[in-house]
Amino acid sequence: MTSMTMKSFHDRIFSIDSRVLDRICKSILPQISHKISEIIVEQHSMTPVLNAINYPELYSLKLVDFSEEVLLNELTTKDNTIFRQLLNQQITCLSIDIKDQPTEPSSAALWLILTSTLSLCKQLKVKYWSIRLSNNDLYL
Repeated sequence: MTSMTMKSFHDRIFSIDSRVLDRICKSILPQISHKISEIIVEQHSMTPVLNAINYPELYSLKLVDFSEEVLLNELTTKDNTIFRQLLNQQITCLSIDIKDQPTEPSSAALWLILTSTLSLCKQLKVKYWSIRLSNNDLYL
């Protein structure tokens, strides 16, 4: 498996350089699209990676190091049709990692994330779904 993120010594995730990401999306992903069953993306690479090609074998999506605000926007914005379509029609395994923030996530925001995710993911197998908040795992 190839990961398109870099981890530091302290387990922090950094975005890939935009030129490298662009080359991966335009040159590499189209050649291997039929072999991709799992994608791990962080918030800055999600849109270019998911919009690059069609992923006919994709069933597992891991959203890593997302801010609460960005995740809510991605889940609730109707403009992000590729992401929403994948969640609705293909994804059976979903993992979400909400990055550490100075304050705890609000219960209202967490509720919106949970309900939006569950309403979008028609194919989701409940035992393959997790959300990670600041070193605490929630499993449904």
